[in-house]
Amino acid sequence: MDNIFVNSRKRAYFEEKIFSVSELNELVNAELSERTVRVRGEVADFRRSQNGKFVYFDLKDEEARMSCFVMAFALRLPLEDGMEVVAMGSPGLYVPYGKYTFRVETVEPVGEG
Repeated sequence: MDNIFVNSRKRAYFEEKIFSVSELNELVNAELSERTVRVRGEVADFRRSQNGKFVYFDLKDEEARMSCFVMAFALRLPLEDGMEVVAMGSPGLYVPYGKYTFRVETVEPVGEG
């Protein structure tokens, strides 16, 4: 896997270049959003957007939490705070604010099926 942050041929370039904030955020977002991963955690702070198109929640464990969002139409499971789930999606960075988010594609309850 060619990771732009550790590839030795590109290391000097990244150490010498001075990035603008938006350039660095775009670079980090591009690198993160290429990956699809599954994450297990507890749903917290579940809420819907005012227009009803998005669902926002945090996934947390004993040591950390991360912000998640999913298109409401894609959510096949009714979520509520305290549910243990496995979410599949892509990590990313909301470039204008530099906020790390997880773009959820699917959610499955833990221990069912």
